[in-house]
Amino acid sequence: MDIKTVAPELPKFSDVSKEIKACFNRKYVTNDGPNLIKFEKNLKKYFKSNLKPIVFCNGESALYSLIQVWKFLFKIEKCKALVPSFTFSGTVNALVQNNITPIFCDVDETLTINTKKIKIDKDTKFLIGVSVYGNIPNIFELKEFAKKKGLIFILDNAPGFGSRIKSKFPSNYGVEEIYSFHATKVFNSIEGGCVVTSNKKIHKLLLASRNFGQFNKKSNDIILPGLNSKMNELSAIIGLENLKNFKTILNKRKKIIAEYCKFFKILEQNGHVTLMKVNNNVFCNYFFFPLILKKINPSKFINYMEKKKIYCRRYYKSVHTLSYYKKKFLCSDYNNCKCTKTCKKKTGLKKTELIKNKIVSIPLNSSMTKSQVNYLFKNINNFFNIAKI
Repeated sequence: MDIKTVAPELPKFSDVSKEIKACFNRKYVTNDGPNLIKFEKNLKKYFKSNLKPIVFCNGESALYSLIQVWKFLFKIEKCKALVPSFTFSGTVNALVQNNITPIFCDVDETLTINTKKIKIDKDTKFLIGVSVYGNIPNIFELKEFAKKKGLIFILDNAPGFGSRIKSKFPSNYGVEEIYSFHATKVFNSIEGGCVVTSNKKIHKLLLASRNFGQFNKKSNDIILPGLNSKMNELSAIIGLENLKNFKTILNKRKKIIAEYCKFFKILEQNGHVTLMKVNNNVFCNYFFFPLILKKINPSKFINYMEKKKIYCRRYYKSVHTLSYYKKKFLCSDYNNCKCTKTCKKKTGLKKTELIKNKIVSIPLNSSMTKSQVNYLFKNINNFFNIAKI
């Protein structure tokens, strides 16, 4: 029995073939086509947003563009941004590509950014939160922190489609957020992403940013150096169909999540693992199910599971340890330690340093059968019995 790391949710071809054929017949496959327009309209209804979400060719372009237009609006050139190290590299890359120096912050038990005991300087302009594994951080605390420090708060909610806080989406609380619709995500359009904002100026600039910076396509004039990051019609068609079915997909996922939480809570109580904390007011979609192994090397666990054809992985390896960043990063405690250009002591990343080599992501997808779930649980129990922890 195979349990893959991810299993993309794709509609039946028969459910999209008519629209694809019509798209081909029109020979109108990009540049704000009718399916993209409809997709954005339906996303607006889904998010209950005041302005229509702006769809991009991928989530990275959405994040890059959102940061870019905020810089453009406030005439910010070079600056710094608070960002968790425990995230996917794309979060930090979007900052660096915008000429922003990342200040790596630690995480708490939710595995999301912890802003406590952080000192910032006048060059710090952004605060980037991340919904790690789809777990929404405490946006109310982050909004308050950003307001107090005069920072622009953006939520990288790339893996968090379907996650909610107090039964609402972060954007419903006035949070600027982005999503990824990559094939591996809980909701996908094969490739894609979007920005959800209630700021009309930002919204207008984003429309230009995804089209080379053009407001008016006919004039070819630009007001900012945007990129070509529009979504094509085929991805929009897939997105539309998956959005139509998403409630059913998420309900299936919720049942599996409940089983996982019950099973792994027992392992936690027995001292084998530590689980990611999810606050009571948050529904987490669990894009992967993270386990912090207490006494076992993750490679040993992963190798054992692979022999059973259960494909786990190390996901979020901490960006400050990646080749490009490890010799040039600042951590959130750089103002308090003797490190000058880079923070070698990592005093501001204690929790991240503690978990980064102990965490494993267990596959979880909405299409898992009862027998697959039981097979996974059986082999995990067998592993810990053999390990004799």
